[in-house]
Formats: sequence, C-alpha cells, structure tokens
Amino acid sequence: PTPCSSAQEAAGNTTCVRTNLDQAGNFVSTTISCTAAGGCTPGKGQKKCPSGSTISAGTPCADPYHLLSSNGRRLSAGERHLLAVAAGETKTAMASFVFLEVTKNQSQVSPLEGTMRTSLDSHLQLVPSLKSTLTIHVQADGRAFASYHIENHGASQVAPIAVISNLKNQITSGTPRISQIFVAVGKIDVARGVTVTETYAVDPSSSAAANTTTATTQAANTSTSQATAPIAKAPTNFASRISSSTAAVLSALSVLLVSART
Repeated sequence: PTPCSSAQEAAGNTTCVRTNLDQAGNFVSTTISCTAAGGCTPGKGQKKCPSGSTISAGTPCADPYHLLSSNGRRLSAGERHLLAVAAGETKTAMASFVFLEVTKNQSQVSPLEGTMRTSLDSHLQLVPSLKSTLTIHVQADGRAFASYHIENHGASQVAPIAVISNLKNQITSGTPRISQIFVAVGKIDVARGVTVTETYAVDPSSSAAANTTTATTQAANTSTSQATAPIAKAPTNFASRISSSTAAVLSALSVLLVSART
C-alpha cells in the first residue's frame, strides 16, 4: 500500500496512516493506504477523536491544534488554512533532543522505539494524515540522542511543524507525561533544549505547484512593471552580500531595462 497520488487526492481520496497496537498497547505495525474520503478507520487498539486524531484507546482525546469549534464541531480545512498542508505538498518537521543517565545499550533501546513512538503520537494527538518516526542513538557516555520526525502524507489539517512545536513546548516545560513515555531510556536534558528543523517540497504535477508558479510569475511581473526608474550602481561588494537567487532576479531585471531603452 502507498499514499495517494496527487491525481487520487484530486479525485477525493485521502491517505490513511493506520497504526496497530496489541492488547497491552505495544506497537505492532503501521500501514499506509489510499482510501476514499471518510474511509480511514482506526487501527487495532486505537480510537478516533472528535478532532479527527487517531490515538490509543486508553489516551484521552484532546484538541491541541484547535480543530474543533467552540461548540465541538470539527472545523473544515478552509477554516484551518493556516495549519493545513495542501495536496501535492510535503512538509516535514523534526525535534532533536538528548537523554541523560542512560543505562541501557543500543540493543536494549531499539526494540522500545516503536511503542515509545506510538505513545508519543497518541499524547500529541496525531491525525491519520501524518506519519512519525523515532530514532534513538545510545552513546557510550551515558547519553542518547533522539530524533522525532513528522511528515504529512497527502493533504492535512495539521502541519508537521505544529506537532513538533507542541512537543518542544512540552519538553521545555517539563510535562510529566513526556518523561513517563521515555522513562525506559533516561532523563531528557531539558537544559540543552530541543532543536527543531523543517523542510518543504512540492509535487511538480500537483495543483500546489501550479499555484506556486503562478504566484512567482505574478511577483516577477509586478517587479518588472515597477522598475521604471534607472537602477543606481550598487557597491562593488553588494553581490557578495545577497543570495544567488536575488542576484539572478536583479540580473534579469537589468537585461529587461537595457532592452527597453534600446
């Protein structure tokens, strides 16, 4: 099974990330499939919350990403535009942090990653359009380095960075549940903090790419029409202080102006 293509999403289908747990709540498997709208059902040992998140059956439902209105109605993608990821876009976000007082070795920690990840997913109220990974590297000096990574699969009402920002806030504020999830590994180094990274990509065949191209073209046309006054000579060290993309735009504008004058 694979995520929905841009064409399948345009036809109304959605990508479904489904996690299965055993009776004790331990991780068993994760599957990704393309389903008809409304056809993404919870995996074994999980439940669906009013906000749309899919979490372990024993975790209370919450609404940390404000997907519900004041009367409990689930907001549409349009109403949550600032948090949404459009079809054809791929956004990722990752939180990196450090454990202290680690007494287990790598072979003892690695089998625990799946259950710790799904426990963290449930606590952070992940929606089924987001997929997570957790990697922990144990060092010989009693420390371990962890990376929790979120990526959307298809359109999503919650952006990966929203989840990672939520995790960072909870780590830095010392939320007890976070410590409980990772107690088998060690103590999170709160003083060191959390490093957050984010990436973004667009499927060239998607409508999101077409919208991006249109916006870029309109911006270029606006810049060209406004550049009617002579361009002053820049300082000799100016090019070294601007990005290559900005230099390319200025060069193109210069050619247009020279052509217009001749």
